[in-house]
Amino acid sequence: IGNPTIKTEKSNFFKISFMLSRPVIKINLSQSFSYINDYIMGITDTLIPAMNFYAKGIRVYENIPAAKIYSMDLQLFYNPIKSLSFFLLSKFTLGKINSSEALPLIPPLKNIVAVQYRKERLSLQTEYESSLAQYRINSDYGESITPAYSLFNVKSSYTFSIFKTSLDISLGITNLFNKAYYEHLDWGRTNRPGRSVEAYINYSF
Repeated sequence: IGNPTIKTEKSNFFKISFMLSRPVIKINLSQSFSYINDYIMGITDTLIPAMNFYAKGIRVYENIPAAKIYSMDLQLFYNPIKSLSFFLLSKFTLGKINSSEALPLIPPLKNIVAVQYRKERLSLQTEYESSLAQYRINSDYGESITPAYSLFNVKSSYTFSIFKTSLDISLGITNLFNKAYYEHLDWGRTNRPGRSVEAYINYSF
């Protein structure tokens, strides 16, 4: 349920970044902080009948005095030798409202680690994706705890040369061990796809 007399949010935003670029290693670290006055938030009213099976009521939008959001993003690329490289992506967000309760719709710490091997026309890559459990939830918003998960993905490709053209064949397997999981922001807590196999053929001329 909306509110036509709701106040406009006012935000103070600060950001700091650190970058390092060398032939062997690259690092990009950024951090930001937001302080938002008159934060607009939907508060779940359990006395109003829900409109679907997943909801616990109807959200009524109103202003709360303030909210704080801190976020961190880390990217690391390491290339010790020509044929081998490592990549790390890490994202973390922390939010709370003026009452010190958790801000809703905030995902937990998530990491992606990838290792790639390249040799002439062959490329092999493995990925490890993980997310911590999210215990910092806002029950007034209707949130519930999300369990942690970890996944493994593999990819490979090979390039053929045919006269003056090239044929690239790629094969990938996502969620190699067929784990049942969902992310904190997934609607209805519906599981994401299990083991998936994908094949691509790219012909360039």
